[in-house]
Amino acid sequence: MLFWIIPITLTLFPSYELQTVGVILAWLGALPALILTALTIVFGAIGLSRSRQVNGVGRGNALLGLVGGISLFAVPGLLALISVAVMITIANI
Repeated sequence: MLFWIIPITLTLFPSYELQTVGVILAWLGALPALILTALTIVFGAIGLSRSRQVNGVGRGNALLGLVGGISLFAVPGLLALISVAVMITIANI
């Protein structure tokens, strides 16, 4: 999350060029995180499937990977919705 501070800060400047650069950098920074999160979900599901074949060995790790990956997809979206709601509320004051 730390690598998104500079792009998000750039979007707050009144210059359209800086805002555009900030949005592009934010999306480029998000791509590796999205790819790794998708891989976490895939490998968690594979691990959960294989843990059934070996009488539950590694089931906890597989579930942790699966739930962690799914939550990594959900949490940024929820934070974005909350931050947009806060910005709209502040703008209306």
